Amino acid sequence: VRRNNADVVIGAEQLRVGDVLVVQPGERIAGDGRIASGTTSVDESMVTGESIPVDKAVGATVLAGTINLTGSAEVEVTRVGEHSALGQTIALVRMAQAFQPQIVRAADKFFAFYTPIILGLSVVAWWVSNVPSRMITMWVVGCPCAMLLASPLAIVVALARASRSGIQIKAGAFIEASVGLDTVVFDKTGTLTTGIFVVNSVRPTAGVSEDELLRLAATVENRSSHPLARAIVNHAKSRGITFTAAADVKILEGLGVETQLDGQTVRAGSVKILPPDLVTAAQDLEAAHEELPVVPVYLVRGGQLLGAINMTDEIRPEARRAIRRLRNLGVNKIVMMTGDRRKAAQMVGQAVGCDDIYAELLPSQKVELVRQLQRGNHGVAMIGDGINDAPSLAAATVGIALGLRGTDAAIQAADAVLLKDDLTRVPLLIYLARQTRTAIYQNLIFALVFAGAAEAAAALGWFGPVVAALVHMLAVVVIAVNSVRLAGNVGVSRKPMPAGVKPAGPIDPSPTDTPASGGLGAGPLGRPAFSTV
Repeated sequence: VRRNNADVVIGAEQLRVGDVLVVQPGERIAGDGRIASGTTSVDESMVTGESIPVDKAVGATVLAGTINLTGSAEVEVTRVGEHSALGQTIALVRMAQAFQPQIVRAADKFFAFYTPIILGLSVVAWWVSNVPSRMITMWVVGCPCAMLLASPLAIVVALARASRSGIQIKAGAFIEASVGLDTVVFDKTGTLTTGIFVVNSVRPTAGVSEDELLRLAATVENRSSHPLARAIVNHAKSRGITFTAAADVKILEGLGVETQLDGQTVRAGSVKILPPDLVTAAQDLEAAHEELPVVPVYLVRGGQLLGAINMTDEIRPEARRAIRRLRNLGVNKIVMMTGDRRKAAQMVGQAVGCDDIYAELLPSQKVELVRQLQRGNHGVAMIGDGINDAPSLAAATVGIALGLRGTDAAIQAADAVLLKDDLTRVPLLIYLARQTRTAIYQNLIFALVFAGAAEAAAALGWFGPVVAALVHMLAVVVIAVNSVRLAGNVGVSRKPMPAGVKPAGPIDPSPTDTPASGGLGAGPLGRPAFSTV
C-alpha cells in the first residue's frame, strides 16, 4: 500500500478503508475499491463467474479476491475484511452451513433401547430356565458389535474406494445425503468449462489466409501476458506457424496491443481498437452460427481490417458424458447457474444438455436458487469451483468442489472434492453412495435378524457361551465381507434413460421478464429465474 508517499508491505488484516493499494500484474487484489490511477484487465471469474477478463479504467470498481492481469494500477480501498464482497461471501457460507439439516441415524436411537432389552430378556431366560449360563450366553451373542460396525465399516470402505478414484469425501453423512438426489446444479465457468480460453475459429478477410492472420497476431501478441494473447500464441505454435516477436510492443490498456511492422501500425484487440468505419465490416466476421460463446480478437494493419480470431472458454470434453450418466442414474433435472453473461450461459447450457439455465447471479441469489430447488423434499447436488459458488455448495444437500481449479472457500464449503477435476467422477460418486447405502441396510438387516435368531437359540439353550462367541464373530465376518465388496470396481448403471426425461430444447435468448418482488421472476421457457444484475 502507499502510505505517507511511500510504498510499504503490510498484512491483510492491517488494511484500512482509504488506503491506496499498489497492484502489480499477477497480484490478487486485497480489498474492494475503485481504480484511482492506471488501467488494467482483471480476472473476476472466481468471484463473479465472469469468464472473460474485465477491463478496468479510472473510477471502475474492483473486488477483493480478483486477480490483476496486465497493467499496474492504484486502488483506493472502500471495503475491507467482513465488509468486502469476499467477506460477505464467507459469511453466506457460514449461514448456509448453519441451515444445513442434521442427519440423525435411526440406529443411534435404536441402540439406546437395545442393551436394556437384551439385559431384560436374559434375566427372564435365567428366571424361566434357572440356568445362569443361558443368561451369559445371551449377553455374549447379543453384543451389538455387528450392528455397530454395519454402518461405519461400509462407509470407511466407500471412502477408501472414492479416494482411489480421485474423490475426497469429507464425512460419512455424505453417503446418506447423496441417495435422494434428483437434481444436479453445475456452475459454468471452470466447472462445465475449463476456464482456459482457446482459439475457436480464425476468420480472415478477403485476400488474407488463416496462417497469415495467425502469424501477424502471434507476432503482435507474443509479449503480452493477457490470457487471450497467450492462447493465440500457443495456437499458432501448435499449427507450426513461425513468427518473430515484435520488438516494440505498446500495451493499450483495456483495448489490446500495438506495434510497428514494416513501417505500418498493427493493432490486435477488442472492437474498441477499430476505427468507426471498420465496425460494420467487423460485424460481418462475427460467428453468429458458433455453438459456443466467443470473444473476437480483431487484427488491424495500416487502417485495414485483416480478420478476427474467435476465442472461447472451452467446454470440458467429459461434460456431456457426465450429464448423460447422471440421467442414467435417475437424476431428472440438470441445472446450470452462473454469474456470467446470459448469452454465454445459454450457449454453454444448451451445448451440454442442461434443462434449466440461470445467468448473471450473485452468490446470495445462487443460494436462494438452491433452496428453491430443494423445496418439496428434493435432493440437490451442487458442483462448483469459485468463491462465488461456496455459499451454494454449503446450502446444497451435497456440495462437490473441483480440487485442482477450486478455490479454498469452495473446497472448505463442499462435502466432497474431485481431486482430478473430472466431471465423470460426479455420477461415479453418486452411484458409490447409493451402493454404500444399500450395503449399510443389508448389514443392519442381517445383524438384526441374526441377533434375534441367535438370542432365541441362546435362550433355548441350544449352545453355550463358547459357541456364542464364535456365532458372534461369524456375524462380524459376514458384515465385513459384505462391506469390502465396495472396494471393488464400481461402474455406473447403463440402464436406459428414465421415461419422461428429454434432452434440453432450444433456449429463447430473449431477456428475462420483469421479476417479481424478492428477486425471483419468470424466466425463459416459463421457468423461475433471477433478475439481471
